[in-house]
Amino acid sequence: MSVESLAGVHSVTFPYPHSHLLFTHSPTLVSLRTMVDILTTAYPHLTFLPTSTQNDSQLASLQKHKETQRWKRTFLLSACFAVPNFIVGMMSMYLPHWLMGWTMWKLFTGIYLGDLVCLCLTIPVQTWLARRFYQNAWKSLKHGSATM
Repeated sequence: MSVESLAGVHSVTFPYPHSHLLFTHSPTLVSLRTMVDILTTAYPHLTFLPTSTQNDSQLASLQKHKETQRWKRTFLLSACFAVPNFIVGMMSMYLPHWLMGWTMWKLFTGIYLGDLVCLCLTIPVQTWLARRFYQNAWKSLKHGSATM
C-alpha cells in the first residue's frame, strides 16, 4: 500500500535533492501516524520525522518515537545483562549448590568465578549502554552546569 492510494492524501511530491517528502492530507480521513507507519514498513532503512508549521501534539509524539525506541532497546539490552548479574551476584547463595556451586570456585586469593562473571556482565552495560549518560555528563561539566 502506498501513501498516494490512501483516502485523504491530496498530493505527494518528492523534490530533487530527495531529502524530504512533501504531501498534503486531510487529517480527518487519514492520520499522520498511519502514513508514517506505512512509510516505515515500505522503507525500513529510512527515518521519517515529520515537520510542520503548526503546533501539533501528534507531530511532537511522532518525533519522540525514535528516541523512545532507542531507550526501549537500551533498557532491554541492559536487562539481558542485569538479570543474570543479579542471579549470579545476589541469588547464588540462596539457590541449590548443584545449580550455582560454580560461583564459589576460587580462582585466586579473594577472586571467585562468580565475581568475575559479574564483572564481565557489568562491563558492557557501563561502557556501551551507559555511554549516552557519560557523554551528557561530560558536556554538562564542560559547560560548567553539572546536574545531579
